[in-house]
Amino acid sequence: MSYVGGKHAIRREVADIIERECHRLRTREVVEPFCGGLHVTAELGHRGISVHASDKSVPAVRYYQALRLGWRPKPATISRSQWQAMKDAHRSGEVHPMISFAGFSCSMNGIYFTAFDPDPVKQQSRYTNTRKRVMASRFLSLRARDYASEEIQPRSVVYADPPYAGTDVSAYRSLPTGERTIDHAAFWQWARATAAAGSTVLVSEYTAPDDIECVWHRPVSVRAKQHTGEAGEAVERVFRIRGPE
Repeated sequence: MSYVGGKHAIRREVADIIERECHRLRTREVVEPFCGGLHVTAELGHRGISVHASDKSVPAVRYYQALRLGWRPKPATISRSQWQAMKDAHRSGEVHPMISFAGFSCSMNGIYFTAFDPDPVKQQSRYTNTRKRVMASRFLSLRARDYASEEIQPRSVVYADPPYAGTDVSAYRSLPTGERTIDHAAFWQWARATAAAGSTVLVSEYTAPDDIECVWHRPVSVRAKQHTGEAGEAVERVFRIRGPE
């Protein structure tokens, strides 16, 4: 899986921040309602931190659930016509691990059904890397659901990596067209309310409301245009809202 805001390059720095908050609250559990490509989830798993993971992308979550149970794609690589058949099945509303494999692992740059990637080595590499992240993650739960549906206990550490404001919505092609962005004002209201209820909320974003504290930042290179791969630069940030001490 690949998208603007993906955390492969900064997963260790983000995990460092999360782990410090876990230490402060004396917990080894994290709630991650935008688990995305599992880069941070897997890094936390390497550190012995367990995660209640969820994401609104049904194709991604169903894929992860199948990989956890040992599912493997058959055939191991696919042709353009097979890829197109899987794309048509997705458009008709079907959900199956093979469709997810085609959409994520057999598409250019790993972006869900953006364009077919005929390179069998890349197809298998993307699948293998996804499977490794799944197996490295220490899931307490793994669900396809909206962030606002999460049931979060007080004194939890919550890490949220929502769709970034102002970024290319085509990066979230596994979601229905009308759900590829979120109401950012409502999201920050949810983050504040979750913190007020007693949790620490950490958010990855480029920007945040003025009252939200930035605790880390780093310039990174990004694909400014997902279809062309043109490079750009942005500043990744982690914001923190702490609950009542």
